Amino acid sequence: MKPRAAKASLALGVAVGVVYGLVAYFTFAARHAMPTVGFLFVLPTALGALPMLFADEDQIRNYAYVLLVPWLTVFTFFVALGALQMEGLICVAVLAAPFAILAMAGSLIVAIIRGRKIRRDKLAKKADVAATVATFMMAPLFLLAFEPHAWVRTDHVRVRSEVIVDAPAEVVFSQLAIVPTISLHEYELGVFHRLGIPRPIRATVDRVGLGGHRVGHFERGLRFNEIITHYDPPRRLDFDITIDARTLQPNTTEHHAVEGNYGRFLDAKYVLTPRRDGRTALVLSSRYELHTSVNGYGHLWARAIIRDFQDRVLDVLAARAEHIAHRRPGRVAESNAPR
Repeated sequence: MKPRAAKASLALGVAVGVVYGLVAYFTFAARHAMPTVGFLFVLPTALGALPMLFADEDQIRNYAYVLLVPWLTVFTFFVALGALQMEGLICVAVLAAPFAILAMAGSLIVAIIRGRKIRRDKLAKKADVAATVATFMMAPLFLLAFEPHAWVRTDHVRVRSEVIVDAPAEVVFSQLAIVPTISLHEYELGVFHRLGIPRPIRATVDRVGLGGHRVGHFERGLRFNEIITHYDPPRRLDFDITIDARTLQPNTTEHHAVEGNYGRFLDAKYVLTPRRDGRTALVLSSRYELHTSVNGYGHLWARAIIRDFQDRVLDVLAARAEHIAHRRPGRVAESNAPR
């Protein structure tokens, strides 16, 4: 194939793959079936296989072509989602691994079929490839018909983080119910924040005690509505969590999770244990629920994101408590009065 024709077939294959991917994306999104086997694992296989339908025999024999074209297709697909403002960076990061790996697998399967040394003419070989690609393309839609109803299960998981604070338990506990505004120099930004996870700003409460209404404020106006369900100073503080759906930004990870009923926070608790050396072990644990057919994959990301968030929050609380204990002994932060 001439260079110009080769480039044209490459562009056509990638374009058709991206169009198919976008159609499938909107179909799954409309059914709130994004975290499924069909979308996460079968669709990218078809996305990698489809461009191979437009390759000639020379391109099929080119290993670089077979391996790189599916990645080019997936990359272009993600760029298209971004241009359409359908997904944020964190969603793309979640999709990247299965899409990149399985798109390449689909490409390899088609390349093997095309490369078989059997006594058939080119038309027959093309027919074999077309049938295989058509099977890949229809498989996600076939799974969509029953997977959301047959394979979905609900799991509850708790994520635990701990820090040792060089301050008495009473001082540490005084920093938990109400959290004054967290400045940028206090909260160290990490990878997940740069990918779009909102940074915590502050926490307010109408009454410090059992039944108090606590509100966690985050970037972009996101709010967590929380009810204190256990209040035992200076040992323990528990609260239920509900995301205020009115504060969700469109096409964010949290918006997709709530709108599609894929997952939600349930509760969180602080447990304080005084140590003999005068320090305090502070544990923050959060419980969340996943409701998908791919909970195993979801747990990998949920645990990583929640633990990263908890570790950073604990660092802020520990630093504040230690500042009070060592710089202003016997006093708690004036800003921690009920509001």
